[in-house]
Amino acid sequence: MKENELNVHAASDAEILEGVRKHMSNIEPLVPPPPTGDWSQAVTAERSRRTVIRSRIGFAGLAPLVLVVAVVTVAVGFGLGLRGSPGVSGGGPYPAGSTVSITYRLVPPGGGSPSAAELNGTVTVLEARLSAIFQVARVVDSGGSPLPANDASGPVGYSVTAQPPDRVVVTYQADYRIVAGTVTWDADTIRASLGLTGQVEFVDLPAGIYGTAGAPGSKSIPQKGDTLDDALPALLTGSDVDTTGLGWGWGSNDVVAAQVPFKGAAAATLAAYSTANRGHYLAVTVDGVVRTTVLMTGSIENGLLQLSTGLTRADAESLDWLLAHGTLPVPLSEVDFALVTPRPQGVGQVADPGAPDVLTPSSIPTNGRTLGNANAPHTIDVYEDFQCPLCKNFTTDIQPVVVANYVATGKAKLVFHDFLVIDQNIGGTESLDAANAATCAADQGKFWPYHDWLFANQHTEGSGAFSKDRLKAIAAAAGIPDLTAFNSCVDNGSHNAEITAEQSQMPLDVLGVPAITIDGGAVLNSYDYATISAALNQVLGPLQSDTSTVAAPTMLVPQPESSAASSPTATATP
Repeated sequence: MKENELNVHAASDAEILEGVRKHMSNIEPLVPPPPTGDWSQAVTAERSRRTVIRSRIGFAGLAPLVLVVAVVTVAVGFGLGLRGSPGVSGGGPYPAGSTVSITYRLVPPGGGSPSAAELNGTVTVLEARLSAIFQVARVVDSGGSPLPANDASGPVGYSVTAQPPDRVVVTYQADYRIVAGTVTWDADTIRASLGLTGQVEFVDLPAGIYGTAGAPGSKSIPQKGDTLDDALPALLTGSDVDTTGLGWGWGSNDVVAAQVPFKGAAAATLAAYSTANRGHYLAVTVDGVVRTTVLMTGSIENGLLQLSTGLTRADAESLDWLLAHGTLPVPLSEVDFALVTPRPQGVGQVADPGAPDVLTPSSIPTNGRTLGNANAPHTIDVYEDFQCPLCKNFTTDIQPVVVANYVATGKAKLVFHDFLVIDQNIGGTESLDAANAATCAADQGKFWPYHDWLFANQHTEGSGAFSKDRLKAIAAAAGIPDLTAFNSCVDNGSHNAEITAEQSQMPLDVLGVPAITIDGGAVLNSYDYATISAALNQVLGPLQSDTSTVAAPTMLVPQPESSAASSPTATATP
């Protein structure tokens, strides 16, 4: 026995070659014929691009090739040529302790909401893909040495959380790099690859359009990276592949041959197709983009399709990664991305409290968290998180106009509710601590002034802006009368229990922040002024409708920020 390139004990060279000949015996009839003209010059040119077409030499000519059955396989998003991968900037390495949070929306091709099975299936596939990356003890680096289970920055980890009806939130540690095969996985590479649908298809290229080996068609044979016509039906798909037999091999010139075994009826389909369509080309695509093409020059009776033309080792690794860990049930759309860095220690790392630009008018009556006349005929319920940037936008730009035109005029009252989203998404207690502090201010009849000061002094999520010390400093700046009582209330978390209890009593359709309801009805589909005023005018009737005493702001309103424990209607990057 001897060691192969991956430093794994394997069979001798003779045993390897015998296995290669046995399991990849169809390689010769599946490669394209040599180009016309000077064959030696053509081969030299191809070698310069690190892709060699093997034609008239038998597979024994690949003596250096070592067949490797996929155990842990990897993908490179920017190398796949796939549609729908997000633009990624190379931002790493990231600060120690930082994590990435990505929210995906499931987008069924036919529209509508995904089924529960599709949502659960998406979680399963994403977990399998991440597991293959993070099981670093099973991965070897480019020098052939096993990587330790954890790198120098500590354990690496991930989570995948379903948010019914159509969201999945993925988090993973960002401050590491894992070398696996020819790929270095880092936070950006994972992001570029993770959300790919991974639909692998084997598509017949009709001879009437693309021609055959001896007769060119009206269209050229697609090349790697080309988008294939969606109207062409798939002969076979990735679900037909026997993933236990996936493997690939490579030689000294980075020549790669991948074997794709089909199971059961699919193997019979391949046999019938290859026999009846000699001379046809079969395209291998991922998410509609061509990875390689295969020329059918002989019958394939063993269900083992060999891919060798134009494949690099990374191509083969990525194809294995997608096939081995499953196709996503429906495509994903990335709707939120956040890099969460460790919170700074102490107040000094965020700005000292500054006065708000907009204050709730003191002339409007208040009662705790209720603003306006207690006997107003209608109620505007507002659900917010003091750490939420979109809530700050609503509070400073839209709410003042709603208050001026409806609350100050006695047509409606506004009630504030805490919905703690950020703590659930990134960890920590700053949202809870801020909510408790606001309730401590309410104990002294100062909820609304303190509410305004909190949003004015919001900082990056989890940044320490709402540490207990800074909450006290904001109270002093805001003029809370009894600071001793306030500070004790903050330190003791006096209202934490009631705020936590409130989270379990949210209306079922309050799924993100900010959220607005009128008279306890359904959550409005947007929090812009036009939507809110239209809903209020409908319940008020024409005689009491908004006459726009204060002009409404004109702006593009992002979608609400969702909670990791809820079911968002939409999300937006803070």
